[in-house]
Amino acid sequence: MAKYVFLEMPAYGHVNPTLAVAQELVKRGQEVIYYLPEQFKGAIEATGAVFRSYESKLKGISPMATPSGMLGGGLPALMVDESRHVLPQVLDRIRTEQPDYIVYGSMCVWARIVIQVLNVSAITLRPTYVMNEHIFSMMAQQRNQDFSGMREVMVKVSAGLAELCEIYHIPPFDLRSIFTYDGQLVIVFIPKAFQPMGETFDERYLFVGPSILPRHEDSNFPLDKLSNEQPILYIAVSSKTMSPSQ
Repeated sequence: MAKYVFLEMPAYGHVNPTLAVAQELVKRGQEVIYYLPEQFKGAIEATGAVFRSYESKLKGISPMATPSGMLGGGLPALMVDESRHVLPQVLDRIRTEQPDYIVYGSMCVWARIVIQVLNVSAITLRPTYVMNEHIFSMMAQQRNQDFSGMREVMVKVSAGLAELCEIYHIPPFDLRSIFTYDGQLVIVFIPKAFQPMGETFDERYLFVGPSILPRHEDSNFPLDKLSNEQPILYIAVSSKTMSPSQ
């Protein structure tokens, strides 16, 4: 039996796609442990996984949806600050778990630090589009610019990352690598046909499509008012929100 520790950004749009994977691992007799804030306990335990809590500083985050918006909207800075807060709470606990694999979301910066400190095999779960240098170049060409306009943000975040790396005695990494760094295996929850420049991603990337579990929470949405008499327009919020209905 292998032991998997799941480390994710505390947002339902990131956590929910991982639940079916965790449940399937549990069904196959594997041990699965999640580290998340308390509000996720019910959803995690419903999969059969073990829940471990920590206190998060991220409250109701809602960054801009595009990759450039994430860079410019301050999400990396929030994640650096979150890492300073969370790592002292979880690092020794995860070390004691002695996991065989750490399964993590790439935006969970502190998870990457845990992986390098403990030297554990890593599997990345991506809820939506993945990034690489080809994508960054394409974005820059489409906008007829590079990312120098965000130099101040990048410098600040890179300084924070360098400080964290020094504290935990690991090789430094920069802001761009938060979006492009992945583990030995990358599971992407969209079809490859939906991925821009999908042909530029190597065999580490498995585009598996949606990962969906039945929801058990109650909803107050008035489904009885829907009818076939008028067209129905469905609008979904960004996958980066904190909404449990995501």
